[in-house]
Amino acid sequence: MKKLFSFLYFFMFMILVGIWATPCFACLITIDFNSLENPNDQINNVPSPYVEEKFSLAANLLQSFGQANFRYAGSAGLFNGLIAGQTLLTGPWPFDLYSIELSFLHPNGTSPPVTFTGSLSGGGTVTQTFQPTSFGFTQFHFNSFIDLVSVSWLQGTSEFNAHQFDNIIVSDIPEPATMLLLGTGLVGDAGAARRRKKNRA
Repeated sequence: MKKLFSFLYFFMFMILVGIWATPCFACLITIDFNSLENPNDQINNVPSPYVEEKFSLAANLLQSFGQANFRYAGSAGLFNGLIAGQTLLTGPWPFDLYSIELSFLHPNGTSPPVTFTGSLSGGGTVTQTFQPTSFGFTQFHFNSFIDLVSVSWLQGTSEFNAHQFDNIIVSDIPEPATMLLLGTGLVGDAGAARRRKKNRA
């Protein structure tokens, strides 16, 4: 039995090492807002916070254009309907942010630069600014937006000077410390089961 439990401990250790070493490229998800697709020509209100894949987007007024609306930019993007309002992205655990797609809100409009501020889980912030250049979603990539608890950014100053967003790519795996605690719990459960079996004997 000692050999068996030694093997189980080693097996759990190897799993944890594997999780720790897994590249983030293998654990990405895309928040794509596909559930918001609507064939109408309306500005559709979206409940806040909007939750997808356990990640949450909150604002005072979240909205999305129907597919028949002339401001529909090719997919069901989301936008903050409050002028100069803040949008906040949070996750169920510290996460990495890799990219986002941005578009002008209006086909005949423009957008000011959009500055994203990430709050780090260990304290402090990181910032990066993107300049949307067209109507229709364009992908922008983040640098050093790693181990975040939240990301926030502001809407523009008018319908003709604002943006909509889509396809936010984030990490989808708990931080290694969380997985270590989970693994420790599993090993502890195995040990407790062994003790119960021994007591019954």
